[in-house]
Amino acid sequence: MRWTIEPSKSLAGEIPIPASKSYTIRAYVAALLSNGEVTLKNPLRSLDTDACLSAIQRLGAEIAEDKTPRYIRIRGTGGLLSIPDEIIDTQNSGTTIRLLTAVASLAEEPITLTGDASIQKRPIGPLLSALDQLGVVTESKNGFPPVTVAGPLVGGLAEMPGDVSSQFLSALLMATPLAQKETAIRLTSPLKSRPYAEMTLQLMSDFGIAYAVGADFASFAIKPGQTYEPREYVVEGDWSSAAFPLSAAAVTGGEVTVSNLNPRSLQADKKILEILNDAGCEVKTNETKYTVTVKGSKHLKAFTTDLSNSPDLVPIASVLGAVAQGETHLTNVAHARLKECDRLAAMHNELTKMGAKVKELPDGLILKGGKLKGAKITSYHDHRIVMAAAVAALVAEGETVVEDAEVSAVTYPTFKEQMVKLGAKIKQTK
Repeated sequence: MRWTIEPSKSLAGEIPIPASKSYTIRAYVAALLSNGEVTLKNPLRSLDTDACLSAIQRLGAEIAEDKTPRYIRIRGTGGLLSIPDEIIDTQNSGTTIRLLTAVASLAEEPITLTGDASIQKRPIGPLLSALDQLGVVTESKNGFPPVTVAGPLVGGLAEMPGDVSSQFLSALLMATPLAQKETAIRLTSPLKSRPYAEMTLQLMSDFGIAYAVGADFASFAIKPGQTYEPREYVVEGDWSSAAFPLSAAAVTGGEVTVSNLNPRSLQADKKILEILNDAGCEVKTNETKYTVTVKGSKHLKAFTTDLSNSPDLVPIASVLGAVAQGETHLTNVAHARLKECDRLAAMHNELTKMGAKVKELPDGLILKGGKLKGAKITSYHDHRIVMAAAVAALVAEGETVVEDAEVSAVTYPTFKEQMVKLGAKIKQTK
């Protein structure tokens, strides 16, 4: 499937943003480990989250769906996992394979997990090394999926780097409350994307799990024998997804309101508001109504932003920098190269096709703003590249074609429809 996009002026209107992918997947895992029924309200239904839902079902979770109102009820296993007959395919979900690799180590029989071609290029070695230290037997393809784990998850001391992916830490944090003995986790390098680990800890607390955090967020202690408590849990809206329509308002000089956004959220990509403000947009939040409104500017300003905690903002921040007046710097985000694709290289390549002046650095990008032109965009099978390119196309001269646009459904299945509602000229063809 491809999108053909024409220049679109002054996007305007209000849309509800889908639920958070990060919170939905963590909630599914907590529900799997619970000792009763968990009711999730308004979880995100997307390719990634459905991959996780299918995976926890194969590990023993019982699932009942009630679409009106939108609830999913999950009866957990209390940590007594079923052993699947076949390999668990997590498709394109990096969060799912990393969290469930640790969780699968609670079983004493081998469980194998894999994913699509993109997942098989994403490192998982540091997590496997940490699990080895905690008594788990692991196998992998040189530190990449497919991966096989066999417990029990004994516990003890695990040391691991913090600068590759916070998902490794989140995986250990979620699994070790069910380990046989107390677990201590020590990070050997500063943690990147710390807000994602903070989200994990918040959700664990919501489900009744206790833990201790050491100085500088560099060590953690988790007591054994805990259980995730049954409860009702409401999944909040996704700031990562909201960044795209809000930025569309920015580049087109429009005014867009997004609802279902918690202004006090721990989500790292709430940083998009700081970026848009620095770029010269008018940004308003309503903490009572859970809405955010962005009014764009005809002359966006260049900005400098540290994206160490927000690597998922690299694609859309690159687009903003490509059209802002002056020189924009995206810094401290080398780990964006380890996402669904190398996002620094991808945005350099695709924005250059569109006439932007982009310099690729080992840990960031420098962009000199100017006029963009239509081009044929490669997706790299990365949902955020697709959506960022669609926003860039709104202010490009001529027609832009975005290939493999269906991958936007990984996190934002209604993206095209909502953008069209706001006034974007997007046509879909096979």
